[in-house]
Amino acid sequence: MDIKKALEAVIGRVLEVKEILVGLNRGVSFVNLDEVLVDLKLAPNVLEVPVPKFFIEDQARALEEREKLLDVLLAQAGLSDTKKGGRDFREDTMTLESSIRVVQLNERGRQGRQRAKFMREIRLQEERERRMMQKGEDEREPDFAAVLIQQYWRGFISRKRTDIMRAEELVFIGMAPPPPHTKENDPLIKEAEVKKRRKLIQAQHEEEYRQALVTLDKEVYDNEGPDMKEEMMDQLRDWYIKFRER
Repeated sequence: MDIKKALEAVIGRVLEVKEILVGLNRGVSFVNLDEVLVDLKLAPNVLEVPVPKFFIEDQARALEEREKLLDVLLAQAGLSDTKKGGRDFREDTMTLESSIRVVQLNERGRQGRQRAKFMREIRLQEERERRMMQKGEDEREPDFAAVLIQQYWRGFISRKRTDIMRAEELVFIGMAPPPPHTKENDPLIKEAEVKKRRKLIQAQHEEEYRQALVTLDKEVYDNEGPDMKEEMMDQLRDWYIKFRER
């Protein structure tokens, strides 16, 4: 709570300084600080004052109610909120006949590409068989075929291992980003979960603190109230007696 009060005081002071700067700038709200930024070697984004998170969290309920009110007003006015992903339906939407025509065109194109691919494979296979017949070779011997398959497989495995080692080396020296994490091991998701859990605990502690203040206030009023009242009455009597004795 003390940090919150200090931050609010700082925000108020920043607003006061901004008002003074605007007054010195002849009422213009834009204050040119380019020379200062160049001297201090800073980027322009340092001038942007972020909204404190507690300011939004404390007014979360009011902001939510305002959003609901805006949604109701937009619905009554017949407008859609495009910021929330709403899409305005166009009047010239696609009819059923045009949709069927588009689907037919796409399907005919897909079938034509598959037919052309199939015919190309048939022609290549016929060309290979024709060349083999010209050379007088029927089929490759099984041993030779096995050796050829082993060579291709070993080459594939070696290239794959080399690619993995190269990727690991680039990640190690910082020249490439690390591979994406899974959903269970993603640090950003874990950070969001921890933040959400921390905010819930913080809200619970704040509610307990407010309830404890009310309880302590009531206990002080019930237990120490009569004694304080009696002490104040004694002070008033002493003052009145001393005033009469003068």
